[in-house]
Amino acid sequence: AKEAETAKRVEELSELFETEVVSQQEGWGKEATRLKSVTEKLPDASALSLSVPKAISNEIEGNADLFAQVTKILDDLESAITGGIDGIKSAVQVASAALVKTRSTWEGRHEVFTTKLDEELAKISDGASLVVLRKQLADRQGQLEEILARKTELTDSAEPKLAQLMAGRDEILKTLQDLRDRRRALRRKRVGELNAKMAGIVKLDVPRHPDKTQFQQLINKLKVGSHVQEPVLKALVTYTHPFNLGRAYLAGDLQGLVKADKGIDLTNLARLLSNVEDKDLWSDLLEAQICDTPDRLEVKFRKPDDSTYAAIENLAHGQKCTAILVILLADGTDPVVIDQPEDALHAPWIEEHLVDRLRGLRGERQYIFATRSPGIVVGADSEQIITMRATAGRGEIEATGSLERHDLNLLALHHLEGGAAAFRRRSGKLAPSVQ
Repeated sequence: AKEAETAKRVEELSELFETEVVSQQEGWGKEATRLKSVTEKLPDASALSLSVPKAISNEIEGNADLFAQVTKILDDLESAITGGIDGIKSAVQVASAALVKTRSTWEGRHEVFTTKLDEELAKISDGASLVVLRKQLADRQGQLEEILARKTELTDSAEPKLAQLMAGRDEILKTLQDLRDRRRALRRKRVGELNAKMAGIVKLDVPRHPDKTQFQQLINKLKVGSHVQEPVLKALVTYTHPFNLGRAYLAGDLQGLVKADKGIDLTNLARLLSNVEDKDLWSDLLEAQICDTPDRLEVKFRKPDDSTYAAIENLAHGQKCTAILVILLADGTDPVVIDQPEDALHAPWIEEHLVDRLRGLRGERQYIFATRSPGIVVGADSEQIITMRATAGRGEIEATGSLERHDLNLLALHHLEGGAAAFRRRSGKLAPSVQ
């Protein structure tokens, strides 16, 4: 970035001196830069290391000779590596010391040159000013040589490596995006399978528009100070994929992001990019490019009164629990343990949504209910009933079996209905409605 400014100042100062003086100083400056570069690029011998496998022992007595050979091979290898590394370290130290000596000799010659030159300049009228200007010229020539050397390194080494890394990163990002798309497709397929098994009682959906909260948060970091209006940022988050945004900004190609009908214009896109450049927010942009946009799961429950569907967020507690239980019972092979569902469900819904479903799932899965609901125990044809009583704060098994057993039948009547008298009383009062 400073090349043009520095080159201009060198040219201005060069005009004050003879061509030969400028050329000689320039030559000394180039040599200084080259010597410095060579010294900096010497290998770091202290970091050299190679690991050798540890010696192994035999288990079979007859193989001891072979394992002794392995131990010797490894010892010889380690000795050779150690000797080699020591040799390299020694060679680097010798080279470093020799370079220091050579640079010292060069610096002595350079000092002789500058001293002699300054003495000649001092003889000229206003020579003191020329000496100062000569030193400025030497400094600026050195800065320019350093800039040009860094520029060459940037062009020949850093930029190709960066391009290679970015190409590899793009491939990884494409793989990541492909995996996320496949995950979303699997979820939608799974939702379709569950919907087919829930007979319309509950409907699941994975919308096309995922959750972009994380993307929004990262865009908010990039926007600070950009003067990009909120509606534009909101449209950018809504209608742009993080991967595409990062790729376009890294390439400086904003035209593909423009969606005029959605409120995303080139001017605001350029403002946001300028903000990223000015504040060096590239790492935040890279983070935004890989952020996840998680799938949202929509759950809707068919209300019994009018058969319309309502989002689970808008349901009463009992309706929410019913919807979750319908999903739970829809599919799977693992055992399910449910604790007192009647505490959260409307009594009619136990019969409408659970009992028939449990009867239809007999033999496919194990369901264990801790319950006092006669609908679940009796109506759903429980295969095994375990009645319990509390003793000193602990649960104790009272009886185990099916309703066909007389003692279990009596215990179920007692625990679920409050006893024969209570059951007959309710039956008598509710009989007209049943008929």
